[in-house]
Amino acid sequence: MKKKIRIGLFCIIGLVACGGKNEILRTPFPLTSSERSVFQDENSGEGEFDELSSIDNEAMNATSSNSRAESEFLAWHRDTIRGLDSAQAIWCANILHNQTERKILIDFGSGCLGKDGRFRKGKISIEYIPANGRDFVSLYAAVGNKIITTYDKFEVDGINITATRTSTYKGDNTVEVKVEGGIIAYPDGKKITWNSLRTRKQIAGMATRRWSDDRFLLNGNTEGITKDNIKFRTTLRDIIIDLTCPVSLKRFPTSGTRIVSFGERYENSRTFEFGNGDCDRKISLRTTDGKSTEITLD
Repeated sequence: MKKKIRIGLFCIIGLVACGGKNEILRTPFPLTSSERSVFQDENSGEGEFDELSSIDNEAMNATSSNSRAESEFLAWHRDTIRGLDSAQAIWCANILHNQTERKILIDFGSGCLGKDGRFRKGKISIEYIPANGRDFVSLYAAVGNKIITTYDKFEVDGINITATRTSTYKGDNTVEVKVEGGIIAYPDGKKITWNSLRTRKQIAGMATRRWSDDRFLLNGNTEGITKDNIKFRTTLRDIIIDLTCPVSLKRFPTSGTRIVSFGERYENSRTFEFGNGDCDRKISLRTTDGKSTEITLD
């Protein structure tokens, strides 16, 4: 099992780019205010929680060697984390390890500016729990290994984020990622609530240390409430992320289905079909009333 995943695999299945460009809001048809609220806030949550996961993803994938001792795992994380992609966010934080308790604390203190231009403060705690109760070599070393991430008075650009995020290795190159009690609270008093349970399975590229030959299969659900108090639910069905695609297309799923339902009883839905495996930007959008249209994302 290779030790790095440099890209947020849940962010890219949203219809907003990881950099924040809102793709779905430039559709060739009008959106209702409810649709706009759901798409914006569902994707905002996707982006914020995916960005946070990039920090502990490096811990999740720290090593592929089953012979590497826990102390070496900690040393690897201490010595290299500032050189990783996630370090754009945390280079200014104080990183502390407690080997006895198996915890990594990322402390932004009263606030600091990351190299990504975002201002963060508060703490992120990462606890790694070996299934055998002894050594934690990597998340993938044993079925049942867990990494639990929590946030203590954590803010980014004035937005307060709380949640408990648990990653569990289920075997067969599959990681289950559960977010519980997610709240994204904005300075104006509005908030997005977020709970999700998803699986990420690597289905190609396991034999190499390159990421460019990897393919991933994503499934799962998210439920939440938008800033405008609209309930939503997102279902991922067999989403394929193919990193063998050209660079400009890597963030677009090549197949699978994403269903966004919303309303008091989730009575409205929008279904996004991502094709049959081609590396392209085309998706098919189907509404509750059965109408369908093809969209090409920028």
